[in-house]
Amino acid sequence: MKSKLFGKPRFSRDAHWVDEKGYRYSLWRWMPGMASEFIHHLPTLLAKHGQRPVVLLSRVSTESQRKDGNLDDATASALRELKAFGCTVLKTFPEVANGGIFDSDRIVLERAIEYARQRGAWLVVQSRDRFLRGRTFDGTSQSELPTVGEYMALRRMAGGVPLATILPPDDPGARSSQIKRGQAAKGTHVGRPPKEMSGRGVFKRRKAACSPEAQRLHAEGRSYRQIAQDLNQRQDSWPVVSAKTVWNWINPR
Repeated sequence: MKSKLFGKPRFSRDAHWVDEKGYRYSLWRWMPGMASEFIHHLPTLLAKHGQRPVVLLSRVSTESQRKDGNLDDATASALRELKAFGCTVLKTFPEVANGGIFDSDRIVLERAIEYARQRGAWLVVQSRDRFLRGRTFDGTSQSELPTVGEYMALRRMAGGVPLATILPPDDPGARSSQIKRGQAAKGTHVGRPPKEMSGRGVFKRRKAACSPEAQRLHAEGRSYRQIAQDLNQRQDSWPVVSAKTVWNWINPR
C-alpha cells in the first residue's frame, strides 16, 4: 500500500516482494521514507516543549562551495532564523560532506550529536537534506529521497538527541528555497535569466555583448582562460564562456 504527500510515494510497512520460489521479503527499509516520521519541525517542538538550547549543524557538499562562501551564508541565515524563534544557540558545527548517512565523512555530524547529547540540547539544521540525502543522490536526481533504512540509521546515530529542521521536514521546495536564499545573500541573479540572455540566438547576443571586453583583456596580455574566468564572473547571467570560445572571438576565421 502507498499514500501520497506532496506527490511523493510513501510506502507502508507491509510493502514486500516475492521471489521466484515464493519467498516473501519486506521492502519497507528500502522504500522512500517520510522525514517527519524521524525528524521534528522546530516550531512544533518549541510549541510543545518550550525553549531549549540548540546546536546548529550547517552543511555544504564540497570544499569549493565552502570557499565560495556558501557555508558561511547558510550558517548566517540559519542563525538569523533561530534568533527570530528566540532560540539559544550553544554552538555551530560547519560541515563539508556529501550528505549520505553511511558515508565515512560524517564525522562533524557525529560530533554535533555528541555535543548536543552532553548538554541536553536539540540538534537543528535548515532543512532535511542538511541531515542526510538518499544514497543515490547526484546532480541529475536532486529529488532523490532517503530510504526508511537511511532515516533509521540517522535516528540510531542520534541516540535520543532530538533532530529538528527550521523548514518543514517534508517540504519539497526546501532545496529551491535554500538556493534562492544563497543567491540573495550574494546578490546574484535569482530566478530565470533575462530574455535576452536565454533562448534562441543567445550565443550571438553573448558574443556581441562580451567580445569587445574579451578583445580589450587580450590586448592587456590576459590568457584565454583568464579572460573566460573574468567574463564568467562579470556576466553570470549569460551561458558560461569557455577559453575556446574566447579564442574563437579573438581569432575569427
